[in-house]
Amino acid sequence: MNNKIKYSMFRNRRKFSILTWLSNNVINTYPAFIEFLASKNVIPPDEAYYNRALNKHNNISTVTSQEELSKTNEQEASEDVKVEPANNDKSDVVEEAVAVDVKPKRRRRRKKEA
Repeated sequence: MNNKIKYSMFRNRRKFSILTWLSNNVINTYPAFIEFLASKNVIPPDEAYYNRALNKHNNISTVTSQEELSKTNEQEASEDVKVEPANNDKSDVVEEAVAVDVKPKRRRRRKKEA
């Protein structure tokens, strides 16, 4: 008797995303993916699906790494341009009180007497 469920049903029920699985795991191979799904009793998708997801993950990771590099380069350039003010009086600085969010006290209902 086959107790495995389809991958699409597993994905919908567990809110599973192959892209997050790829980003969270060090070993990104198709056999490792099949082994993961086998441990969850899921019928794995074909290898073409995995390869498309892997390509998309690689494209996303390269774009984010390029954006991070450009941000760091912009920050380094802006740090070179910044000039500190000559007047370093700390008497003008006013500390603001930080508001702490307090949860409302939980109210419990009384039991009805029978």
